[in-house]
Amino acid sequence: MGSGVDEGKRQADLLNKIQTVLAAHFGLDVEYITSDSHFANDLGLDWFDTIQLTILVEEQFPNLEIVEREQIASVADFIRQIRIVDNEWAVPEEVDLRDAVTGLQENERV
Repeated sequence: MGSGVDEGKRQADLLNKIQTVLAAHFGLDVEYITSDSHFANDLGLDWFDTIQLTILVEEQFPNLEIVEREQIASVADFIRQIRIVDNEWAVPEEVDLRDAVTGLQENERV
């Protein structure tokens, strides 16, 4: 059922999530992080940083899963490798925030 508009919104949402993690964890300026940004050439990240990014995204957004991690060299590659594993999280306006917070707290327990 996904339309081109829905896919565009999904891509923009994923880019925003990645920008947020990159800026917060690696000290990068959000305005310089685009879907065309190459991790090594444009952002100065090495292969270990991309592994850290993958882990951080999966920890902060438990509804997302990164597949084929070896194929990631740019932000666009990263977005292409993201799969949404819990469709309830894909539409934020349908999520009860109390349930979301409870779910996140439960996920953080070891």
